[in-house]
Amino acid sequence: MPTVVQLDMDGNTLMANSSATFANSKEEAKEILGSAEKIGEQELLIADSVNKRAIIVDLTSGNIIWEYKSDRYVVDFHLVNRENVTINVRDDAISESATFVRQGSLVIWENNSSQPVSIYSGSTTYDLFQSDPDLNLYGSLFHSAVLDPGERYSYKFVSVGDFNWFVYPDILTGTVSVTRERVSSRDEFIVVESDNLTSPFSSRVLKVDAWGNVIWSFGEAYIVNPRDARPLVNGNVLVSV
Repeated sequence: MPTVVQLDMDGNTLMANSSATFANSKEEAKEILGSAEKIGEQELLIADSVNKRAIIVDLTSGNIIWEYKSDRYVVDFHLVNRENVTINVRDDAISESATFVRQGSLVIWENNSSQPVSIYSGSTTYDLFQSDPDLNLYGSLFHSAVLDPGERYSYKFVSVGDFNWFVYPDILTGTVSVTRERVSSRDEFIVVESDNLTSPFSSRVLKVDAWGNVIWSFGEAYIVNPRDARPLVNGNVLVSV
């Protein structure tokens, strides 16, 4: 019997998945019912409450592609929306040379150096550019105007692939890798853990990274029977108990 079903407006089944167990009885469902959320075309986020884990299921293969294991009931699980990625340009350095984003993401370059710079698409190196310093050979996909210190330039990546870029005049180089998958190594998640007790003890709300490392936690010895937690666009989290 599938535990997660997606229906159309006529009641036809569009998707069914049985990777999780939300409750073993109606009474248990009142206390520890989990959650499910489809993101993109093929990823299903599930708070697998009874099995005490948060999982991501690839709907094409049916395989679990990500898992966070807990010692408490996992009653809610959501992806933190991070559509924009900022790359800081500093004097003689950039914040990251390899950037991984999902299709449709906006990448922002911010000039935090002490001099004006420009951003160009294209593949080069410092030595290669010095041998033929012609900027007309680059920038066919995107290029910025001159950015004074503190100014920003952004580009939305709508195609899948690896896209090289560099900073002029220092020729600091980087690559943006764009994937169709909704889930990436940059992602962070909100996980709600419940101890199902009537007094504050170990229930909490967590933010974890793509490797399951806890970035921050809230509510331990403070909240009772948390139900859900929704990440907001401003970076805050709305918690319901």
